Amino acid sequence: MTMYDDMKTRIVNAENDLIEILREYGAGDAAEAVAALYVKEKIVKLDVNIGRYNFVNGAYLDADVIECAVAITA
Repeated sequence: MTMYDDMKTRIVNAENDLIEILREYGAGDAAEAVAALYVKEKIVKLDVNIGRYNFVNGAYLDADVIECAVAITA
Protein backbone atom coordinates (compact mmCIF):
# COMPACT_ATOMS: atom_id res chain seq x y z
CA MET A 1 0.00 0.00 0.00
CA THR A 2 1.11 3.48 -0.73
CA MET A 3 0.97 6.40 1.65
CA TYR A 4 -2.14 7.68 -0.16
CA ASP A 5 -3.93 4.35 0.19
CA ASP A 6 -3.26 4.49 3.93
CA MET A 7 -4.68 8.01 4.07
CA LYS A 8 -7.81 6.93 2.17
CA THR A 9 -8.29 4.04 4.56
CA ARG A 10 -7.94 6.31 7.60
CA ILE A 11 -10.45 8.80 6.14
CA VAL A 12 -13.02 6.04 5.54
CA ASN A 13 -12.44 4.70 9.06
CA ALA A 14 -12.86 8.19 10.51
CA GLU A 15 -16.16 8.66 8.67
CA ASN A 16 -17.46 5.30 9.89
CA ASP A 17 -16.39 6.05 13.46
CA LEU A 18 -18.12 9.45 13.38
CA ILE A 19 -21.35 7.87 12.13
CA GLU A 20 -21.22 5.22 14.86
CA ILE A 21 -20.60 7.85 17.56
CA LEU A 22 -23.56 9.89 16.36
CA ARG A 23 -25.76 6.78 16.33
CA GLU A 24 -24.77 6.02 19.92
CA TYR A 25 -25.59 9.57 21.02
CA GLY A 26 -29.06 9.57 19.51
CA ALA A 27 -28.94 10.36 15.80
CA GLY A 28 -30.23 6.89 14.89
CA ASP A 29 -30.88 6.36 11.18
CA ALA A 30 -30.05 10.00 10.42
CA ALA A 31 -26.46 9.59 11.62
CA GLU A 32 -24.98 9.72 8.10
CA ALA A 33 -26.80 12.96 7.29
CA VAL A 34 -25.83 14.49 10.63
CA ALA A 35 -22.21 13.46 10.07
CA ALA A 36 -22.24 15.15 6.66
CA LEU A 37 -23.72 18.29 8.24
CA TYR A 38 -21.08 18.31 10.98
CA VAL A 39 -18.28 17.99 8.40
CA LYS A 40 -19.80 20.66 6.15
CA GLU A 41 -20.25 23.11 9.01
CA LYS A 42 -16.76 22.33 10.36
CA ILE A 43 -18.10 21.10 13.69
CA VAL A 44 -15.66 18.21 13.39
CA LYS A 45 -12.14 18.29 12.00
CA LEU A 46 -10.37 15.38 10.37
CA ASP A 47 -7.05 14.28 11.81
CA VAL A 48 -5.64 12.21 8.95
CA ASN A 49 -2.65 11.07 10.99
CA ILE A 50 -4.78 9.06 13.41
CA GLY A 51 -7.87 8.60 11.24
CA ARG A 52 -10.42 10.28 13.51
CA TYR A 53 -12.71 13.26 13.49
CA ASN A 54 -12.30 15.56 16.48
CA PHE A 55 -15.18 17.68 17.71
CA VAL A 56 -14.54 21.40 18.03
CA ASN A 57 -16.67 21.38 21.18
CA GLY A 58 -18.10 18.46 23.12
CA ALA A 59 -21.45 20.24 23.38
CA TYR A 60 -22.21 19.07 19.85
CA LEU A 61 -22.66 15.57 21.28
CA ASP A 62 -25.52 16.65 23.57
CA ALA A 63 -28.84 14.99 22.82
CA ASP A 64 -30.59 18.34 22.25
CA VAL A 65 -28.02 19.46 19.71
CA ILE A 66 -28.12 16.14 17.86
CA GLU A 67 -31.94 16.30 17.78
CA CYS A 68 -31.71 19.75 16.20
CA ALA A 69 -29.21 18.47 13.66
CA VAL A 70 -31.53 15.57 12.80
CA ALA A 71 -34.39 18.04 12.33
CA ILE A 72 -32.23 20.21 10.05
CA THR A 73 -31.22 17.26 7.89
CA ALA A 74 -34.73 15.78 7.67
